Amino acid sequence: MSDAQTKKELSANPTAFQGAGGTPGGVGLFLAGVGMIVAGAYLILNHIVVHTRLSIWGWPGVDGGGFGPLLIAMMVGVGILFFNSKNALGWLLTAGAALTMFVSVIMNLELFFRPVSLLTTIVMFGLVSAGLGVVFRSFRAAPED
Repeated sequence: MSDAQTKKELSANPTAFQGAGGTPGGVGLFLAGVGMIVAGAYLILNHIVVHTRLSIWGWPGVDGGGFGPLLIAMMVGVGILFFNSKNALGWLLTAGAALTMFVSVIMNLELFFRPVSLLTTIVMFGLVSAGLGVVFRSFRAAPED
């Protein structure tokens, strides 16, 4: 159905309603599917444990790494910037140390899926996959009565 036909139909019948995907009907199915996806994703993310093994001293990226040398470089960079805010070396030390710390934290994150029963796992992933199916089904035109 073209946009002109849709506009003509809506102007002729003000109660006509465009649903999900521009098809008539399907809004309820779409919302139910999104709700199922959100519930399943929440349950999955609720069972993931995030852990890091960072330490203060050591070199970043080496078995847990550390921030000691980076903190020293950052303090020197900040000190240079307080003395002269236009100094390129100060900006390089400060930004480089901050960026390296951020990347080190991300690289040293460990994600674990907490042990759960098989039934719980089926429910969690089943909600997501069924929700996706319902959402995609809502994009098809609802059958005319």
